[in-house]
Amino acid sequence: MGVSPAPRTSFNPDEVKPTLGENARIEPFARLVRDVRVGANSTIGRRTSIRADEGTPIVIGENAEIEDRVTFHALKGTSITVGKNVSTEDNIVFHGPLEVGDGLTIDDDAVLFRSKVGDNVTILTGALVVGVTLRDGVVVPENAVITKQEQADKLPVGPDPEPR
Repeated sequence: MGVSPAPRTSFNPDEVKPTLGENARIEPFARLVRDVRVGANSTIGRRTSIRADEGTPIVIGENAEIEDRVTFHALKGTSITVGKNVSTEDNIVFHGPLEVGDGLTIDDDAVLFRSKVGDNVTILTGALVVGVTLRDGVVVPENAVITKQEQADKLPVGPDPEPR
């Protein structure tokens, strides 16, 4: 629990502590490790784990609303960058390499891995998105499994999500 550097390894030999922007709030039992950069006015929920102990850095833009039991982790030699105004529900996995634009809304039990996500994308409950590029404004349906670029290219563009 808390904010701390990671143990030194051959691929991450330096001790780097997480940084929090102004007014960022970390809920009880959350864990931030190593080069995690959380933007201003962001909230990190209970039991959320943001681990830059292997891939680094993990950057989360300002005004993020990360709910409970969300995991961020990246493979060695990769990173995660999430734009501003991200809004998650519970039980999400963000796994790098990953690049996410501004305004992502992602619902419960979704997984996002090895992907590039445009601005104002909505990923609905239970969706799995792996190894694709999602263009601006698309909506990934509930329980969808998107693992091929052809599937991602067919996703509909939806209205901007309602604020939660």
